[in-house]
Amino acid sequence: GNEILACEVAETGAGGFTLNSHPENLYALDPERYTREPTTRANRVMGNHIHHVGRIWKHGAGIYLHATADNQIMHNDIHDTSRHGVIATGRCGGNDISFNRILNTSLETGDAGAIHTYTTWHAKKGNRICNNIIGDVVGMGTTVDGEIIRPHYTWGIYLDNDTDHTLVRDNIVYRTVLGSVYIHGGSGNTIVNNILVDAEMRQFYHGPSRGHDGKDNRFERNVVAFSSPTGTPGL
Repeated sequence: GNEILACEVAETGAGGFTLNSHPENLYALDPERYTREPTTRANRVMGNHIHHVGRIWKHGAGIYLHATADNQIMHNDIHDTSRHGVIATGRCGGNDISFNRILNTSLETGDAGAIHTYTTWHAKKGNRICNNIIGDVVGMGTTVDGEIIRPHYTWGIYLDNDTDHTLVRDNIVYRTVLGSVYIHGGSGNTIVNNILVDAEMRQFYHGPSRGHDGKDNRFERNVVAFSSPTGTPGL
């Protein structure tokens, strides 16, 4: 029931805001006292300006959700981050990540998404990612000789490692590297009414994760456009 509203956060060592309850760790220590369900929940992070974060710890994010549920992450302006704009990991479900503007992310890391989910609360409920504007997910890596590669290995909306039951609707995603939307082995996800533009490779991609091929995913009524000579609509 906490609210973080209309703040500006800039030039931080790691990220902007973190919502975190570590239920798995506490449950392992004392299963009679603690529950495995997220205890940090029903918070509102809205109308904030988060920028130039991740100056020291490059794995940070504008907004980081871990083992937290039923939060509203809405109407935030996030830009110039070392890695993610918003990431949700662990037992996350029921979060509404909507109406955010997320630009110029993953400036110093790769294998990242502007909105990146890595959730395991499969049997409960998924998250909503709707009405966001996402652009210029840059990405950076190196060769074996230490030469910097940029842009490199990014996605716009990255449903990573078996993320299930997520609604991705009414987003505009442009100028990423590997693709605008990626379903990485998850099931029951819906990608609908999005505008996906100018990823260098695929605009949409679905691939296996740790032996999970994913099933019952829907890709409907999306607008796909690209100008890159190496680009494709996707798979």
